[in-house]
Amino acid sequence: MYIDLEYYQDLYGETDQFKFEQFCYEAQTKLDLATTSLSGVQRLKVFFPTDEDDAERVKRCLAKITNILINADETKAEILNGGLIHSVNSGSESITYDNKKELLEVTNEQLSLDIRDTIKEYLSGVTDVNGINLLYGGN
Repeated sequence: MYIDLEYYQDLYGETDQFKFEQFCYEAQTKLDLATTSLSGVQRLKVFFPTDEDDAERVKRCLAKITNILINADETKAEILNGGLIHSVNSGSESITYDNKKELLEVTNEQLSLDIRDTIKEYLSGVTDVNGINLLYGGN
């Protein structure tokens, strides 16, 4: 992995090691996929940036995506364990829960957008050791 638990916790606070390893691996897989060329070269794995600022942007990107995935997992667990309250009426007491399936779909769509936007925000203009933009999809 491009970051360790200590690096993550310095940015986002405490989390357990199992959760970190699970979601950091998933985040790194998404990051590697986003930086793979048409010829299948995974630029981060093969040509990780040597420029200190560019390397730091990759690490921070990975930490943020990991955090997004951890938060999404917690949100999904909240939805599945009782749902989120949509409305409460007093008097004859009525509580309405949001539709879990719809909430999960919205959460998954938002998750994909958040990850895409994070990669774009952090890696735009970042080059690999050969000076090729990490987000360039060509060969």
